[in-house]
Amino acid sequence: MPEVVDVHKKKLTLDDRYKKNIVSLINDQYFALAWFEGQYKPHRHNVDEFLYVIEGHLSLDVEGKIFELEPGCGINIKAGEIHSNRSDHKTLVAVFEPQGTQIEYV
Repeated sequence: MPEVVDVHKKKLTLDDRYKKNIVSLINDQYFALAWFEGQYKPHRHNVDEFLYVIEGHLSLDVEGKIFELEPGCGINIKAGEIHSNRSDHKTLVAVFEPQGTQIEYV
């Protein structure tokens, strides 16, 4: 049976920054929410990842190219691409990636 997800209510339950909180599983993919704030260190994943900004502003460095994401903007980061991000204020991000995603810090 379908379940309605109220993202604005769900965000009130999030506490740790950069901790992905799974909201829904879609086949082998998950939709998660996370607060991004401050600088997150360079890393890469073994699979593609899609980030979508819901609230705030995210500055994302992907392989040396800077992308500025406002609410309503998303970005697909390909497997193996080194990326890091920075947010000067609390930013709500939706994360879409497969279960079991591996992360390697560089």
